[in-house]
Amino acid sequence: MAQFAPSREPAALLAFRETIRRRDISAARSLFDELQGKGLLEEAHERLRESVRQAPSLQALKLEMDPLAEQARKRRSANWQLDAKRVRIRLRFSRGAALAALGTPELQTLLVEALRLEGLRPALELSRNPKPLFQIAPPLSVGVEGLRECAECELFEPVREEVDQVVHRVNDRLPEGLALVSWVELPTWASASVGLAREAHYAWPCALPPEAVRAKVETFLASDDFPLGKAGKVEGQKADKLVDLRPHITEMHLDRGTLRFTMALRSGVALNPLKLLGGVLGVEATSLQGLVREDITFEEDPRLAKAERFETKLKNFYEDATLLTSGGNITLVDEDDDEPLQLG
Repeated sequence: MAQFAPSREPAALLAFRETIRRRDISAARSLFDELQGKGLLEEAHERLRESVRQAPSLQALKLEMDPLAEQARKRRSANWQLDAKRVRIRLRFSRGAALAALGTPELQTLLVEALRLEGLRPALELSRNPKPLFQIAPPLSVGVEGLRECAECELFEPVREEVDQVVHRVNDRLPEGLALVSWVELPTWASASVGLAREAHYAWPCALPPEAVRAKVETFLASDDFPLGKAGKVEGQKADKLVDLRPHITEMHLDRGTLRFTMALRSGVALNPLKLLGGVLGVEATSLQGLVREDITFEEDPRLAKAERFETKLKNFYEDATLLTSGGNITLVDEDDDEPLQLG
């Protein structure tokens, strides 16, 4: 693994990160103008906010940088819809047993940092304290491995190298058990993957007697409903509430020692597949090891099917913006005044 390869981040940003690592406030402050001139101020500010959590002595520097970053955010917000460089990336990645205990935030941090070290710049949100526009969706439950998980990221500008080379270098920076398996570039107006996900396909190496498992599966599939107690609130009070598992599994069968099942993905519903499997088999979810989400099925993106509608609107946006900023001879006539106003 080449985890210690030199960073390919912009030089000014790399220098700023080094100064805050050394807690050299004076040197960090001297980089403000350069960061601002190169459009890197917000990204530097986001790294500083993260560092303040571990080093409160940097709080004074953050307070100095706050108004500058806010001005940069407002400028970016005003031009957000006219930014023709920004691009959306849909990543598929694998998460092995070595990192199965990590939650979604930790996985996102690892992936974002690997992209940044390769000089790729995830775009930032437009909130007051913007974070990278990076989302793992649908999320992968803790304790479950994944072969083709999905993440989406927006970059400030598209990649100008062969994608295979970029994927290889990013993987060299990721820890064992985490790797990109595909990279697809999409327009920024494409639908988010979380809204397109319809089914998740799981496989569990059966550690119980096959005949007993087969009987449990047959009973489950033959039932009209299959309630399971779940800790929660009933009428505002803590109590066990019943969840019907049957609608959430659309297919389940034993295949040569592997129990395979398909779980429906619905907006606003987040069932843990380990608990669901444990409920079907009548065992504690914590006793189940080796569950793997092999793939996720997505429906076709209706926006991509109507690309000409979105592309036309964006083309008009860009043409209008170019015309207004190029100093062209545009004449505006005030209805209350016959004197024309000349622009350019």
